[in-house]
Amino acid sequence: MEETALEALVALVGGAARAARTVDAALGGPHAVSLVELGLLRAVEESPGQRVRPVELVRWVALTPSGVTRGIDRLARRGLLRVDVDETDRRGVAVSLTAAGRRLFTDARASASSAAQRLFRRLSLGQTRQLIRLLEEIG
Repeated sequence: MEETALEALVALVGGAARAARTVDAALGGPHAVSLVELGLLRAVEESPGQRVRPVELVRWVALTPSGVTRGIDRLARRGLLRVDVDETDRRGVAVSLTAAGRRLFTDARASASSAAQRLFRRLSLGQTRQLIRLLEEIG
């Protein structure tokens, strides 16, 4: 079991890296965002009131606190995110999508979805759902 677990881990990490590169290629040219940045935009878009504190983003995306901060800074410089003083805690900030951020998110999500469909084309819908359950199980 020990060797099989290591083999599974190597396959998982390699597959994730290949998938990220594929989706990054689909996003980079037309949208100039990475999969990680799309994940940040998605987390903001799906947050209650479409407004979220960076500390909450750390819990929702696979990034360190400094990675979230750098991602927010990059997206804010491009005018895709707005950073305001948090009305509930004046010591912190809250992040929301701008109109340009909403448009880009919608378009980039469609491109990422197409790339994901190509990645999983050899799997049935049932296999894809099983993969999701398995990944959630080990997550």
